Amino acid sequence: MLERLGGVSRVFPVYITKNLGAAFLAAILILVSAPSARSAEGDYLVGLNAFRDGLYEISEMSLNEYLADASETAKINYSKYLLYRIKIIGEDYKEAYAYFQQIEDVQDERFDRVQMLTDRMRMLVRLDCTGAKTYLQEDAGPRRIDIYVDSECPVDSDVADIVADKGRGTDVRVNAALEIKDHPESVKKLFNSLNEKKLNKSQARFFGHYFYKNGNFPDFWDVYEVYKDRDILSLAFSRVWDLKKYKIYTDIYELHGDKYNYDKGVYCRAIEAYREQDKSFDCSLADRCIPGGGREFVRLKTACLVKNGGEGLTEFVDGLSDERLIDICDYIPYMIDKKLYPGDFDVLSGCSNRESIAQILLDSERYKELESLMQDADEDRERYFLAMAKIKLGKTDEAKGITAKVKAEDIKAYLESQLQ
Repeated sequence: MLERLGGVSRVFPVYITKNLGAAFLAAILILVSAPSARSAEGDYLVGLNAFRDGLYEISEMSLNEYLADASETAKINYSKYLLYRIKIIGEDYKEAYAYFQQIEDVQDERFDRVQMLTDRMRMLVRLDCTGAKTYLQEDAGPRRIDIYVDSECPVDSDVADIVADKGRGTDVRVNAALEIKDHPESVKKLFNSLNEKKLNKSQARFFGHYFYKNGNFPDFWDVYEVYKDRDILSLAFSRVWDLKKYKIYTDIYELHGDKYNYDKGVYCRAIEAYREQDKSFDCSLADRCIPGGGREFVRLKTACLVKNGGEGLTEFVDGLSDERLIDICDYIPYMIDKKLYPGDFDVLSGCSNRESIAQILLDSERYKELESLMQDADEDRERYFLAMAKIKLGKTDEAKGITAKVKAEDIKAYLESQLQ
């Protein structure tokens, strides 16, 4: 070996004195100063000391030189042990396993048996997944489970059972569950074997969505108890809605409704859940359920404000366009009765319940508003209200002109009696 190195002065100048271990340096100096000592024994010593100093290339070369002429079984086995370790360190798993197989059953107190058990799995998952699984089934230590699950070898139901029973920590169970998503029962077992309180956000989100999608609602609710975000809460809303558990729906909403920006369906269902319980609700739900305005929004919010006693109703209606006011005609009688309607009455002429509105105005002696509402009267009943408004406002001549156009005798007779 040293002949190929070309001499100490060429290969190991200043570097030796600064970096090599004392034993290794002594072995080199002895061999160089005494050529007759360049024996297999010397190669063995150099190999051992180079390994201890982390000089793996030199160690490998020396040990291979030693093995070429070696005769002592114990030293041969230990040399192969070191060579397997060197190959492992260099990630040459095929060569490492070849050496490993030659010494795995050898009894030598210098061998790190714990390390060998772990290394065997590291090699097998790269060379033979079937062998790795068999090894896992024979001897499933936590570290070997971690190595298997983190490898490219497949996680099947057998492996998942081992992970659930003997795995250490949360991450390995989650990783196994991610690998075996097509087997709900295995995922369930993995989940039930861990402490859900130790799940991080992404892990909890995975299990929550997975269990909901696969109809495993008991485990979904276990996830819900320890983790809630927009998506998990949306799924919870959906589930209790499907079950028609309206009180639970509104309870969840009152706890978490303002924490996230949900899809509008969550808010619309909240409104329906309150209605099913005949309970009032925050009318801002209407804005979230039907954003952008429109007929449905106006009617929904008006109904809410009315049910809540009318607070804020005047301001809301006052901001509506004439077109949108027509959408809430059926609420106008209530608003007039409660003195909550702030708008002009002429815009209500298109309401299908205009006569009901007119009767309320007449009964409450709001004659100017009645006159405005019925100013375009062209039917007998409508002319009746307009004429009555004119009479009460002292516009007798106008009232007579309107009365003259009435065809129904009973209405006409009544108006004439009022004009006398």
